[in-house]
Amino acid sequence: LALLRHNRTLLIEKINFANLGTLLDLLLDLEVLSESEKDFILESKSVKRDEVRTLIDMVKNKGEEAAKHFFNSLKKVNEALYKQIDTKSTQGPAGELISVTFCKFNLHIVSMRQ
Repeated sequence: LALLRHNRTLLIEKINFANLGTLLDLLLDLEVLSESEKDFILESKSVKRDEVRTLIDMVKNKGEEAAKHFFNSLKKVNEALYKQIDTKSTQGPAGELISVTFCKFNLHIVSMRQ
């Protein structure tokens, strides 16, 4: 979710209307979005950027798995934009990748040196 939050502005600026429709279809197929959520985004009388904002907020509210599907779908739809995603937000202080796992009521944070 940090990756989604950190790159929100870039995504809002760069996802175009043609890519948005395909991205919504992929997320619908993966059951990240429902048909009514997809329709809500597409039927809103707002500007394109508001539609993308709504999509990002919906995905963010659905959790890590939904965010993972979002980025995998984005890679299929717009690989150039996917490559612009700033992954530094998911790294620890020394450039270490941080893995966070939720196990029932325990939170495990593991640092993995590259």
